[in-house]
Amino acid sequence: MIQKKCRQERGVAGTDIIISVIIIVLFASIIIVGMYQAFVISAENQYAATAVSYIIQFLEYTDKADYDSVTVENLESIRDNSQIDSAFSIQFAIENYKDTHAGAKDIIKTVTVTVNYDVVGKTETIEISKLKVKE
Repeated sequence: MIQKKCRQERGVAGTDIIISVIIIVLFASIIIVGMYQAFVISAENQYAATAVSYIIQFLEYTDKADYDSVTVENLESIRDNSQIDSAFSIQFAIENYKDTHAGAKDIIKTVTVTVNYDVVGKTETIEISKLKVKE
């Protein structure tokens, strides 16, 4: 019987260590990317929810306010006196129905609230419009 020389299996070989380190690095990078994506999605959702909350606050004011007192100046005054996070930029636009339709009475306004914010390097915009009717 011919015996072949075999290397002895004493401990961990250098190639075993390299392979195990590569596998650990691959799994760690996959986990880190997954955690980062979860953070980005969470941050986007939180900023979007806050922006919609600000919009709703201003649109509720337009519901409660008198038709003639719903102006861009009044909305900007309320915005400036409110505690709004500096990460959000809020703009208002009011369009009278009579300005776009000849012969129409001044009984309908379209109030548009636009919120811009930066989240994770992207600029997002949320815009909601509402009709205000003279009562």
